[in-house]
Amino acid sequence: MNPADVCTTVGTPVVPRWIAGREVELPRCFVAVDGGPDRGKRFGPLGEQTTLGREGCCEIGLTDPQVSKQHCELAWCEGRLRLRDLASMNGIWLAGTRVYDIELTAPARFRIGTTDLRLEQEDGTHTRRSPALDPTHTLVGACPAMHRLFDTISRVGPRNIPVLLLGETGTGKTAIAQAIHRLSPRPERAFVAVNCAALPADVVESTLFGHVRGAFTGAHRDTAGLFEQARGGTVLLDEVGDLPLSMQAKLLSVLESARVRPVGSERELPVDFRLISATNRKLVQDVRAARFRQDLYFRIAGIELTAPALRDRMSDLRMLAEWLVLRVGNSVRAGGARCDVTMISDAALEVLEQHPWPGNVRELEYVIARAVALCESHTIEPEDILLTPIVGDDDAPSTAPAVPQEGVLPYKDAKAALVDAHDRTYFEHLFAHTGGNQRRGAMLSGLSRTRVREMWRKYGLGWDSV
Repeated sequence: MNPADVCTTVGTPVVPRWIAGREVELPRCFVAVDGGPDRGKRFGPLGEQTTLGREGCCEIGLTDPQVSKQHCELAWCEGRLRLRDLASMNGIWLAGTRVYDIELTAPARFRIGTTDLRLEQEDGTHTRRSPALDPTHTLVGACPAMHRLFDTISRVGPRNIPVLLLGETGTGKTAIAQAIHRLSPRPERAFVAVNCAALPADVVESTLFGHVRGAFTGAHRDTAGLFEQARGGTVLLDEVGDLPLSMQAKLLSVLESARVRPVGSERELPVDFRLISATNRKLVQDVRAARFRQDLYFRIAGIELTAPALRDRMSDLRMLAEWLVLRVGNSVRAGGARCDVTMISDAALEVLEQHPWPGNVRELEYVIARAVALCESHTIEPEDILLTPIVGDDDAPSTAPAVPQEGVLPYKDAKAALVDAHDRTYFEHLFAHTGGNQRRGAMLSGLSRTRVREMWRKYGLGWDSV
């Protein structure tokens, strides 16, 4: 990172200048509707990436029922405009032939559903700013897939519509859900998250719906479930695809009636929440295999968003690494500890670029946290980068650089630094995920409430009394 690319303001964290985004100059292209329900409409000028479909988040919104929710996209790539199918039901047709990915030049004509479209181009160019942050400054990225995600988040956030987040583990689905919540009409209300895959089968129902005193052994008092706790806010059901079928039926009933019946109770309680679900599973395949209810899928998938894997957005890796260095450093300083690290060298970034990142952005965050803990200067160097070997790749050479013989930390000190960096990151995530609730923190981590409280105190995190 170039020092000139970092700006500081008194009383605020260090922020890279590239966060403001970049300006791109694009040809003035438009899409005209020549046939179908929206005949006569004209859209444009087109941005770097334009989605066509029936969903409200699409830049070109069509009312044709034969058009998929997100049917296709027009994207600029190296100065050329490409038309790509987004796994639509009816496809894209050009001159009677179905196409999936093709370069377009005006005045090309194509059909989706029963709608006839025509590409037009005017003289001159127009300028668009490509942001490097989403509207809530939660997510970082500059690749087309992230721009599309940012734009969709800004459109979906204010609307009370259920959202289904798809993507591999570690791609930032929880952060996306938090960004959507912050853009909702009631961002000051609770954001309640639960990992459905981590819940023991015998407590799933009481966790979601609550229970009354005496409902089962150990139920010493009435306890509100997550849907009740949300109270007009947002509920994130992470790994929703792992819910057992019996709970899927009960969840569907709650979504349809907006009422819950706590375990052991004879009366129902009204609930008010916005639902966001997330999964790394292929839910459509699970529906076909009868592992997931189709009616529930339609209920939770009002809008589908996909978080891209880090290997599919490697152009963002340097930006992400620089951003994480600053964020981790600020977190350490906020906890009262000294931390002089503010930069990462080009050589260290080259090491990161050689790694396949099976754990996605979450893995990158842990690697940066370890590097910050080990770094003894202002700048992270290759010897500070420790990468986890890929599972099942025992015979491959390690991608981690050798630690120099001179100036190496004693084994016990290096181990302690790594453990502390891991613990800090883990308990910060646990605190954010549970909203500081000790009981839920203990349940998800498998530790005692006393231990969770001690670790939150150690790293300067607050906690509630529950």
